[in-house]
Amino acid sequence: METTGDIVSAGIGTVPETESIAAHEMTITIRKGQGRRRTSPPKRAARAAARTTAPAPKEEPKRVLHDRELNQGLNDYSYDSDEEAGDVAKEIKINYKFGDSGSQWRMTKLKAVYATAKRDERTLEDVAKERFGSLQEFDIAREEQDELDRRKLYGDGYAIKEGPTGNLYTARMEKEKRDRLAQGPPGFTPAAEQTEPAATIVDEVHRAPAATMDQTALNRLRRRRFVETGPKTVALGAMENRMLAGTRGEVKAVETKRGRERGNLEENDDMSIEQMDSRFDDDLEYMDENAAKLAKRMNRILDACPLCYHEDTGKQPIAPVISLGTRAFLTLPTEPEVSDGGAVIVPLAHRTNLLECDDDEWEEIRNFMKSLTRMYHDQGRELGETIPAYFKEAFLTADEEWSQHRKVIDTGAKARESGMGRMAFRRSIAREMPYFHVWFTLDGGLGHIVENAGKWPRGDLFAREVIGGVLDVGPEVIKKQGRWRKGDARVDDFKKRWRKFDWTRVLEQT
Repeated sequence: METTGDIVSAGIGTVPETESIAAHEMTITIRKGQGRRRTSPPKRAARAAARTTAPAPKEEPKRVLHDRELNQGLNDYSYDSDEEAGDVAKEIKINYKFGDSGSQWRMTKLKAVYATAKRDERTLEDVAKERFGSLQEFDIAREEQDELDRRKLYGDGYAIKEGPTGNLYTARMEKEKRDRLAQGPPGFTPAAEQTEPAATIVDEVHRAPAATMDQTALNRLRRRRFVETGPKTVALGAMENRMLAGTRGEVKAVETKRGRERGNLEENDDMSIEQMDSRFDDDLEYMDENAAKLAKRMNRILDACPLCYHEDTGKQPIAPVISLGTRAFLTLPTEPEVSDGGAVIVPLAHRTNLLECDDDEWEEIRNFMKSLTRMYHDQGRELGETIPAYFKEAFLTADEEWSQHRKVIDTGAKARESGMGRMAFRRSIAREMPYFHVWFTLDGGLGHIVENAGKWPRGDLFAREVIGGVLDVGPEVIKKQGRWRKGDARVDDFKKRWRKFDWTRVLEQT
């Protein structure tokens, strides 16, 4: 069959296996201009097969080194591929989300890696491989920690990712690859370590060589010039400090309309001493540099404290003074009270907690405790036998799920069984840690170390919740925390009941 035309397209069918190729030979003539070309199907099929066959890989040309090349060992070195070097990340299936119920356990495991590496003076990578099995899983835990810190700083609404992206492990592999390439092949000498010829300093005035410097002197000169002309210190403002502050609260959002739209920040001048001490208590250099600012904030806190007794100015505390000793005084709790007839024992000096009090202060505190016990006994008010069980259950369910300290510290048992007596409380709890302690006797009770002060109820709310639950008090009373004020109407009635047991009357008589 012959077909004539300028452009011809033909479809070639499959040749049956039982028939010969010769029986299906046909001639296709393509005329382009005046010439003709005849092509048989077998030749055409062979050419098509040759075109579809992948070309053989080209051999890499052999590296030819110049006879003046310093690193003649380059031909003896071959760079490993990423797979041979172990830079290919394994696919790890994650069946959890960041911040779920198991997040606390994973973060505790991550903190244990840092603590073990510091304690045993080992590299972080060795401990991470031992605890997590691979650096990839360790970096996944680091990703979750970064995400949880971000949520804690900006709120859960600013959550960026729910699972790992692998960016930390990818950055680790890239860094290792760069370091491996920077080391170079065996016998390779980095450019920074190659010996340079001695430099000659030329006198520009007389155009004559003035001195000849070796490589060491030349490096010193270059370093001195860099120090003199190098980059200066950069002071970050409040906006840049947002990423550096972490969860410290050193900056706060600008609460204006434009500030909220633009996300502007400003320096937080209202940080409390407690917030600052939690981060800089061991940094003496910081304390020295910011002594004036710390003193100003401390004075502001003392002036605003409703329980402080200012002996220098004779200023009375805002809280009503029921009975005054030489180291401590007795006042009333804020309203509304969970149970009528309560009292508060306060040291005259401003203290972070009772563990900071000296022996004289403790002696007066115990005197007030004894007198209050006698007064309540006289009124027929006794401590219920089930009260310790309520507080113990509250300690076990409160605070962090995984804690570094015992959930319940039984100071009462230590006072009775260990022979510590009145010193059981002061020897069982560290003064540096935030804590909660409830007294059942004059010598002890139950204590709890607060792992996360941010999650712990503020003020006396924890005690109000437990005692209010026992006495079946409504939530409108339990949750409401009042303030001390002058002219409290409860003072006269309490003083009448207290006068019979007031031990400070001895001080007035002497």
